Amino acid sequence: MKRPITTFLLLLAGSDAFSPSSLSLGIIHSQRTIQRGTGTRLFANAPQYDKQNAILERVEEVGKDNFLLHIKVNEDTPLDYEPGNVLALEIQPPSKAQVQEEDDNTFFVMTEKTQKDLEANDGWMRGPYTVSRCGSNSFDILIKRVGYKSDVMATASVNTPVRYGGKFKVPIVEGILTHLQREDVPSTKRVVMISTGVGIGPCIGASEVLLQSIDTFDGPIELLASFRTPEEIAMKEDLDRLVEKYPMRFHWKPIITSQQGRLSGSVDTLEALLKPQKDNICSVQNTHYHLIGNGQLVNEWKAGLEQARVPSERVTVEAYFNHMGTANKTAVQNIATVVQNLAVSQAEVALQK
Repeated sequence: MKRPITTFLLLLAGSDAFSPSSLSLGIIHSQRTIQRGTGTRLFANAPQYDKQNAILERVEEVGKDNFLLHIKVNEDTPLDYEPGNVLALEIQPPSKAQVQEEDDNTFFVMTEKTQKDLEANDGWMRGPYTVSRCGSNSFDILIKRVGYKSDVMATASVNTPVRYGGKFKVPIVEGILTHLQREDVPSTKRVVMISTGVGIGPCIGASEVLLQSIDTFDGPIELLASFRTPEEIAMKEDLDRLVEKYPMRFHWKPIITSQQGRLSGSVDTLEALLKPQKDNICSVQNTHYHLIGNGQLVNEWKAGLEQARVPSERVTVEAYFNHMGTANKTAVQNIATVVQNLAVSQAEVALQK
């Protein structure tokens, strides 16, 4: 696959090193605790994991500079991933001869940090990525081409060898449904997912699982997905297919920030997007919020929902980058105001249990 002549100045998801600061982990190895209200936990060293061999079966461009990696494993290798699990994915850089054969131009330069990790990992680059979908012998990962490593993955040939391993973070569906057996809280009536960029990938996979699990959850799922430009909208065909198949249960709305501004920038916009479509929905007591993507957005929504008194078990998060991004006070207040205004009374919620 030819590499287009492009220059990128920002590093977003899929950073150029498998570094502790690039991981937002709710699970470490077998620990089964859900991240609630705490910031990203940092570790002195990259987590250890068993490495499994696989192939990059194909790469599909699903939006401007957004690529869906289809990874196939050995049929004898059992897969136990769900949308929202984080794993380590490894790939070898092309040789200098391969690069020169494809094009003499320079696109992305390997950082010193990636070079050191490459040498420490037997010639394999690695990074943490979130599972979008998982089948019996394959899984998908949505990435954004923003640096050397992601460029290598996005432009890799069919059947390129890769390695994967580890299993981190609580999957999205488990985080949403974990409290359904509790008798002291109202049942979940609605799920709202708020994503930026490639965070939409695992949201789609989790929505597919929830929509098929009607015995467990039969409420509506609403996905609000932020992108900088219309061209960057990822996996639109998959989203429209879900709307067509589940018109009463699945809804999604792209937020184009270069045209409309930020999702949390206007109370009127938030009210229109967050207003429940059914009378028995409470924005505080029986709506679950999953926040994924830019750390600033995640931090703002987490703070706003907390200020609106949404129970902590109703909020799950994953920050891809900008983990320490400062929450805008106006955005936090807008979120809290709208969620509180859309809430129904405790008495009404009690009748819905």
